[in-house]
Amino acid sequence: MTLLLALYLSLAASAESLSGKVTSIRDGSTIELKDDAGNLHQLRLLGILVPTAGGYGQDAARNNLEQLILDKSVTFNWEKEASKCKDGAKCIKAGKLLLDGQDINLKLINVGYARHDKSAMAYQSTPDRTTYTEAEDAARKSGLGFWNQTRRPASVP
Repeated sequence: MTLLLALYLSLAASAESLSGKVTSIRDGSTIELKDDAGNLHQLRLLGILVPTAGGYGQDAARNNLEQLILDKSVTFNWEKEASKCKDGAKCIKAGKLLLDGQDINLKLINVGYARHDKSAMAYQSTPDRTTYTEAEDAARKSGLGFWNQTRRPASVP
């Protein structure tokens, strides 16, 4: 138990936080945020996968995210190690988006508009890994969002 607590604290210690207003939704997992100083940031929601452009459910995932957070003040907790930055290029930070303390990444999985991205588990806390996996299983079993069998084409995983 002590080892798990130490691991969780070390992960939390490497996270940074950014607050501001969501100005646009790029797709179901990438947003633009204007911070309190007026700077724009492209942000990727860590730990989730949404359908790619043109894929079944992509528009619904994007619209759901837009209804939840567009023009709202949020907090974004990001991991340096999970972010993709190159010299001279814009940095896309990857992390967890919070609206009034609620985990929006998890919310998208709960309603069936995102899957848990297992490849990002190294950057998630143990509780988040477990919760995101369980949420995907529950959404799939309940037929929520793009897991709805009556609307879903056979190609959706």
